[in-house]
Amino acid sequence: MERPRRILHVTKEFGPATMGGLGVMLTALATAQAESPLLSIAVALPHYSYLSDRLPRSAFEPFANLSIPVAEPSWYRRLRRRRRTRTYRCPVTRLCWPLASEGGRSDRPSIDIFLLGPSDEKPFSVAFHAKDEGDIYSAYKPLKQEWKDVYFARAAAELVRYLAEVPLEARPSTAAIDVVHLHGATNAMVGYFLRTGSPPSTTDSVAIVYTLHDSLDEVEYSNLVANVQPFLPHSRTSDKQTDAEVLRPLQPYIYRSGTQLFTSALGIDLSDVTTFVSRSIASDIVARRFRFHLEDLVMPSIAAKAARDDFIGVTNALDFSDPSKNPFRSEQLIRAGVAFLETDLTPSDGAVDDAFSSQDEPFTSAKRRARHLLVAALPELFSVDDLHRPWFLFIGRYQYNKGCQFFETLVDLLASSPTSGRLVLLGARNNYPFDELSRLALRYPNHVTLIDDRTPAVSHIQREWGAILRMASDIAFVPSLSEAFGLVAAEALLFGMPVLSTGVGGLREFLDPIPDGDGSSLARTGNSYLFDLFPHRDTAATQGAEQDYSQSAEDVRPSEARLAPARAALRAQVETALRDWSHRQEAAFESEGEIFCRRLVSQALSLRWDRPGGPVEKYTRVYDRAMQKRVV
Repeated sequence: MERPRRILHVTKEFGPATMGGLGVMLTALATAQAESPLLSIAVALPHYSYLSDRLPRSAFEPFANLSIPVAEPSWYRRLRRRRRTRTYRCPVTRLCWPLASEGGRSDRPSIDIFLLGPSDEKPFSVAFHAKDEGDIYSAYKPLKQEWKDVYFARAAAELVRYLAEVPLEARPSTAAIDVVHLHGATNAMVGYFLRTGSPPSTTDSVAIVYTLHDSLDEVEYSNLVANVQPFLPHSRTSDKQTDAEVLRPLQPYIYRSGTQLFTSALGIDLSDVTTFVSRSIASDIVARRFRFHLEDLVMPSIAAKAARDDFIGVTNALDFSDPSKNPFRSEQLIRAGVAFLETDLTPSDGAVDDAFSSQDEPFTSAKRRARHLLVAALPELFSVDDLHRPWFLFIGRYQYNKGCQFFETLVDLLASSPTSGRLVLLGARNNYPFDELSRLALRYPNHVTLIDDRTPAVSHIQREWGAILRMASDIAFVPSLSEAFGLVAAEALLFGMPVLSTGVGGLREFLDPIPDGDGSSLARTGNSYLFDLFPHRDTAATQGAEQDYSQSAEDVRPSEARLAPARAALRAQVETALRDWSHRQEAAFESEGEIFCRRLVSQALSLRWDRPGGPVEKYTRVYDRAMQKRVV
């Protein structure tokens, strides 16, 4: 049997260094890939300083010392009239990352994490200083953020080169890399460093896969040319190049009067295969049905890749290895006695048996117990009235792009409806004005529970009660203006919640509208209540806010006039959701409500990473395609 393909994921987030969706997604993907006999998985990650405090010293194994050449800035060099290059040591530490145990298995494989460390000399001695996960994207003086990014990119390329050049017998228990999988525009320069300045016999045979994780932040990411230039290698044929000659290969990606290098198109062009984290959005991008800010920077590169069938959409999936987000295995839920009773999480069709017997523990009973527990334990956040009315749950950052503009519309209707209801906001502060959320909670104390990551009185709730809040809630609220996959929505299904959402981007790949009218159909079809973000737009196939608003992902702010039709559509869907919820509470339809809940869970279970024909298989085919392109 041929040896497994050795894959190196290059990322700023993974496992113990996860801050947001990228880290969650990549940890889940790599964990599932590590189970495949066809793949051997490794990760290149910055050695954030806090990791040394989180993990035992025995977990870290010194692996290598890399050399990172950095030229003096051009203005400083002119004073000396000659080019001077200083070499910085980059220590590499190997961390053997064990996969989460599942079903008592002790034979699960592990993942090699190569931690690329700071140098022992300034300014790179503070390269990856971070107090915790939330601090990993911070930069500390005297090091610039962009120097930190490019230093990591150069170090990752040098690691690949080291593994290719060191004889197998001298290499500490690791294989050479077959495919470098780059995640996001901040790591695109790794491809450039691999393809320039090294002998053809070393890294030219290494395939490169580049994944775009969104169509907003990544396209806009750029570096000042002045910050990139000191790290650029000279040509393979000449070490006496001028600055202009060194920059010449990057000129197609330099804009704004020659000052800004936009790396996303560079990553696409240098890759053998480029992927996007949503099959439907990838298709819409190629067909120009999905438009986004600064698309002209990357569309020629995407079109060229698509013409060769090398731009591929691979939709993300749902991770069941994280117990905190697993309604069957969460320790928090099990201790509280409100977990779903264990069922087969790996059936061939991903289904939970709908035909439950009277002896089975109903999933809906666990959800009711969770609600009673929260009302009793947190009287400052919930009231007795909440035992008998629906809970809508929002989880995520408080930012414009997540649709926080729609909170007030939902709450107004919950406050005026005979059914009533509560909106639970469980999130982290971001660019949406938190004062507005606070005023909303003060105006509707019986209908809004506001939880954030900075208010001392409630900042612990996510950690101590997060899984129970998911279990107790009835309907997930996902009003995003753009979404590549919609992990929160998929997790909501796993906890037996239908989803109230705009259905933008990749959400429509697994959200199916519940038919309006026939209440008896609830147990058979549909899992969501979808309202069109721009219902009167001519190009209805375009998804998300990117077509109409040229702002960044942190600043998508449609005008009130543009949002008015969406608010009306939202009200209509909320009224339908409230009616259906009331229907399921009637004693005569109790079994129907249980079947409905189980079907939602079943649909979530079918979104596994390792399902037949799923993301693990698709990425394996992507790697094979990329490797075939490197065969001489």
